[in-house]
Amino acid sequence: MKTSRVSLLRITAFLAVLVLLIGATNEAFRVKYEETKRIDSFYALEKQKADVLVIGNSHAFWNFYTNVLWDEYGMASFIMAAPWQPMWNAHFYLKEALKTQTPKLVILEGHALTFDYEYDRTGFGIYAFYGMRPSRNKWDAIHASTDDESQYVNYLLEFPIHHTRYNELRQADFRRGAAEADFKGTYVNPYRGTFEKPDIAAMKEKVPLHPKAEEWFRKTLQLAADNNIPICVVIAPFIVKAEEQGRFLTAEEIAAEYDVPFLNYNTIYDRTGMDFTTATSDEHHLNYISGPVFTRTVAEEMKERYDIPDRRDDASYASWQRDADLVSRRIHNCMLKDFTDYNELLRSVRGFSYDIIVTFNGNAAADDAGIAALCETAGIDRTNEAGIRYIRDGAVIAQCLPGGEAYVPTDQKDFYLESTRGKTGMTENRVLLDHEELLAESGEDGVHVIVYDTVLQEVAVSFKVWRENGYNGFEWTDPQPGGGAT
Repeated sequence: MKTSRVSLLRITAFLAVLVLLIGATNEAFRVKYEETKRIDSFYALEKQKADVLVIGNSHAFWNFYTNVLWDEYGMASFIMAAPWQPMWNAHFYLKEALKTQTPKLVILEGHALTFDYEYDRTGFGIYAFYGMRPSRNKWDAIHASTDDESQYVNYLLEFPIHHTRYNELRQADFRRGAAEADFKGTYVNPYRGTFEKPDIAAMKEKVPLHPKAEEWFRKTLQLAADNNIPICVVIAPFIVKAEEQGRFLTAEEIAAEYDVPFLNYNTIYDRTGMDFTTATSDEHHLNYISGPVFTRTVAEEMKERYDIPDRRDDASYASWQRDADLVSRRIHNCMLKDFTDYNELLRSVRGFSYDIIVTFNGNAAADDAGIAALCETAGIDRTNEAGIRYIRDGAVIAQCLPGGEAYVPTDQKDFYLESTRGKTGMTENRVLLDHEELLAESGEDGVHVIVYDTVLQEVAVSFKVWRENGYNGFEWTDPQPGGGAT
């Protein structure tokens, strides 16, 4: 009997260690999608802390600004969302959240009510449960999301999906930064698009919901009711089409059956301050200009309808302040694009936890007359050498001249700098951040400047100036986000 108990203890210990190893391995190997880190941050929340839970797809995480809800109203909010998340996964996200949180309000962003399919075929569907901890709830979410039975176990465990990422692993895969730990779900959208205002008044014909969307919409409203949690359906403004508005009209009637408010802000564009020449990044999403305004509009409505406490004086909610500061910093980085003089831009970031990387490419060099002001602002000694300078707090901390290389560590990521002379004698430079190519110049005459945010651990902006026109004017070179996720 004693031998049996010892054997059982050994087996139990082995299985416990195995589970821990699989969990740690999964954490390192799992692809760190921008969209899926929300679920990681949700699990990092202390129990019973989120007063406002926003659930939905990208219309939730691109349009609701947690910094506004916190800084201006003291609302401890969390956005639990994923791209292309259909109504059934909104249900499973709410169910997952209720294991540890009892929010004072659930805001269901209802764009997914327009989806007219039973199973997602775009490949985005995995985002809705990727990162969820193995459980019956995740298993049910997988079953509802895909009819590919061969993938059920792979999706549940996840490791079979990403175990081949050996060559892709980076430092960031093995440790989480403060920005991620405090993350409450907002994606700051920096892009500005120009669109025409839809004629919402002409869209009066109701359109039935897809049967599966209606089924899970009802189940989600009922889930909130069963748990005595107030829920409000909100439709964030976008370039709505007649069929989509028709489905919203139908959904509004369904919500009324459950005595649930249905706030379609497409019908009141003016109240949200929507300017369609600057407010949208694409047909579906607000940006850093309009998102805070929309959030403020919703918050004022929520204040009137619900009793949501102000937590700003509660030290146990400090992570919400840290998140708000980080979101505000991202908005500030977007506003750097408003500068029309690059020397003013560099002066504005100096001393505020930004590093500056300056590369002199082709025949460009620091002693060029047109680049004097830039060098002075950045803190570069005006020698005639080309290559790369890495500046921190107004001082060059690394210099990579042609034929050399340099490594510059930051808090979580490392820079690799390389400068060479091409066959024609022109300087060619490379700048890598954790093996990601930020710059690969082939000798074109000019200067490339990268402004790196050491707080957010990401490039804030980057731009080029050209030697041939005396460095008069510049061109932005940092990539803009895609507009495909919904």
